[in-house]
Amino acid sequence: MARLEAGIAIPAALRRYPDLALADEPLTRHPVLLSRGLRALPVHTR
Repeated sequence: MARLEAGIAIPAALRRYPDLALADEPLTRHPVLLSRGLRALPVHTR
C-alpha cells in the first residue's frame, strides 16, 4: 500500500513543485527492522 501511495504522491509533488530537491541532511531510518523506511525525507525548493 505504501508503495502505491508513494507512486502517486511523489510524481504529483514533483509536478506541483518542479524545483523540489533533496536537502543536504543525513537520512535516518526507522530503528525497526520490519519497517526499513526513512524517518523523514527532507526536501527544499530552490
